[in-house]
Amino acid sequence: MVQVVNATSVPTISLKVDGKLLYPEFDQGLQSGEFTVDKHKLSYTVSDTVTNRQISHEIVYEQNTYQSLVITGDFRPISRLKQGGKKVLEPYLEFNVLSHLLKPGEKPLRYRFLNGFSSTSLTIEEEGQEWILKPGQIVSFYDQPAVKLFKVKAAEDSIETLIRQDGNPRNCTIVFYEQKGSPTFMRIFENAPKGLK
Repeated sequence: MVQVVNATSVPTISLKVDGKLLYPEFDQGLQSGEFTVDKHKLSYTVSDTVTNRQISHEIVYEQNTYQSLVITGDFRPISRLKQGGKKVLEPYLEFNVLSHLLKPGEKPLRYRFLNGFSSTSLTIEEEGQEWILKPGQIVSFYDQPAVKLFKVKAAEDSIETLIRQDGNPRNCTIVFYEQKGSPTFMRIFENAPKGLK
């Protein structure tokens, strides 16, 4: 099962999967419903609906598990080194495939932070320690309570990030991105088969 999350820093994207237009207007901060992947390799084409910049990327999924594809970036042109040592100019976009399952020895609840900014580092304060995340980096915290407040700094902005769950608490990924010129975040609560949290 896979859900697709738009955490880009542009207002709206369009999304094709294996050449088929599934989402002509997919607003930032939204996520798709979960769907079954009937093959382990899919090709995605993501376009900025304002500038028409686009990039394609092939995703290889694990079979028989729950995952999120979190798309981040702002489509600004950057130079990348490709196979064979050739540099190409392409839009900045990242395709983050995140498994919902815990590895052996890891304890729920897991709260995972993903820095989706293109050029801003995040500082996360947690129990007296600071964790600095460069763009694209992830940090995970395990054995967490169902209600927890994290303090996060993005450049000059300080953002209190509250996770509050009642009933059946789940692992959660928190993604930071830019919206209308300001930092913001979204919470992605993760589903997993019973007994495989």
